[in-house]
Amino acid sequence: MAIIENHPVLTSADGSPSTAGRLWTQVESDFWVGQEDGSFLGSVERQSSRYFARNAQRAYVGEYSTLASAIRAIGDRRS
Repeated sequence: MAIIENHPVLTSADGSPSTAGRLWTQVESDFWVGQEDGSFLGSVERQSSRYFARNAQRAYVGEYSTLASAIRAIGDRRS
């Protein structure tokens, strides 16, 4: 069994660090989950060099070239 350390990734809409209430955490080597004020935002999974975003209902949001783009897409859909 592998132990994966949690690595918070704080980001704003432009991909820069932020503490605006949204917290993204790397829970596995290629998997991140987001929360805002205790509510689940969605997830991002890396496969090869692409990032696949899903919203809080696990619906497909899109495929992106960067983690920041995938995170931003989930946040934009929520706003």
